[in-house]
Amino acid sequence: MNTTPKNINPQILELCKKLDDSQTPVFVPVRPVAGAIIDECFANVEHHVNKHGGSIQYGWIIWEHPGVIIEGNFHACWVDTAGQVVDVTPKQDRETEILFLRDTKRVYDGTPVDNVREFITEDSAILKTLRLQESLCKLHVKYHVNGVKSEIPVHQLERIGFPVPDRDVVIDMSSRRPKKEQSGKVGRNDLCPCGSGIKFKKCCGNPRHSPMNRDRH
Repeated sequence: MNTTPKNINPQILELCKKLDDSQTPVFVPVRPVAGAIIDECFANVEHHVNKHGGSIQYGWIIWEHPGVIIEGNFHACWVDTAGQVVDVTPKQDRETEILFLRDTKRVYDGTPVDNVREFITEDSAILKTLRLQESLCKLHVKYHVNGVKSEIPVHQLERIGFPVPDRDVVIDMSSRRPKKEQSGKVGRNDLCPCGSGIKFKKCCGNPRHSPMNRDRH
């Protein structure tokens, strides 16, 4: 289980160099504000700034699964009018403190930012699972368009080795549940069932423009 590191070790510092080598991680208190929603840090902080002043600070929560993985999760904290950094977003496991690294370059523009990971374990079975999860997260980012989570096509899941028991199942990222593709013949002017958002005649209905062909390049 990922949790807040108890101390800042050399492995954590190595990960932080990849994120922003001009900054040093610090422990920040978690003080959830009324109305704040779990996993909605950017909206939470923006709302709090509009109501109470201060500013938003983008950066990374550093999580650790001891002996397995260290992970940076793009995040936003509130900076109060006195300059203190506070995490106003509640945590699933009710953490009261996070390890936070300021980011002086990145800002949140509505496009999801994938986690940055440092694998520690040498267990091949665990590594295989972690790398599969990492690939799935990258697909989640890829198919998050204009702030909307869309379906991940089956062929993309198969490419990363994700087990797909039913060839007609796609992953609906808006609900995190498998979803059946529509059955029956697809019209040329219908949206392509691959989930690209393009009309069938200009996507899989045209061999030259098929996402399957594009992905091979």
